[in-house]
Amino acid sequence: MRGTMRRELEESTECRLTIPRKGQTGNIEIKSFVGLENVQRCLDRIELLVAEARRTAPLTHFVAIPCSSPEVIHAFEMFKEAVMGNERVPEDSRNPELFTAPIKLHITVCVLWLFDDEEQKKAADVINGCRDEIIALLPQVPFEVDVNGVETWEDDPANVKVIYGGMRSEPIQNMCDLIRKKLVIAGVSPSKEKSISTLDSSVRMHMTLMKSTYASRDKPKAFDATVILDEYKDYHFGTFTINKVSTVIIETTRTRTGPRKSQQIHAFPLVSIPPDIYSRN
Repeated sequence: MRGTMRRELEESTECRLTIPRKGQTGNIEIKSFVGLENVQRCLDRIELLVAEARRTAPLTHFVAIPCSSPEVIHAFEMFKEAVMGNERVPEDSRNPELFTAPIKLHITVCVLWLFDDEEQKKAADVINGCRDEIIALLPQVPFEVDVNGVETWEDDPANVKVIYGGMRSEPIQNMCDLIRKKLVIAGVSPSKEKSISTLDSSVRMHMTLMKSTYASRDKPKAFDATVILDEYKDYHFGTFTINKVSTVIIETTRTRTGPRKSQQIHAFPLVSIPPDIYSRN
């Protein structure tokens, strides 16, 4: 809490705050010689400030279902090789930096704000707590999913930020929707995405193949995927087995051009299975 904000809060509520120093843990102490009502008013203001800070803070994690089976990885590498060697694809769109690292292929279920160990445990408990519901949604466990086709959700194929492998599976759709809803209700995942309620809408299941933000900062923020979307629209990436759900830490690092996602993303399991580490080589 900035000094000016703290002073304004103390003066307007006639309270005094004791706040742990940066790097220390502990509770904020609120004292007032006026009355309990002032303490409550100060607490209410602090809770509003925390809620607003959380809403505008960078996301820290996301929930992922790994798709990196040997079959999918091989098909993805063949897709990348085909695109890179296709002279009908614009040169900027054949930038190898645009492609996802094969070992990191995944379905993104939802994004999270987890600011400390307690909140990380809370998210893990939420997902582990709905494990029986997840299993009930699947015809069998483990469950196979087919990835087929190359798509984008953007209107102009000549100016896209993401293209992805498509999938159609009602059980997995229901599973993703359930997980996101539970995490939104728990307060660790945004209740809205682009003004659309995440409680009332379905997860857009996708396996990211190429993304403009993977490229260097001096590269274009979008790329022309017209030929890719046309010629590879029916490309078959094969099947992968769903037997786990992981949270993935979104790390940042500082470069001369500013902050960006780091190349290493660490995953730890939330449902069965031993831990994984996703690394981009």
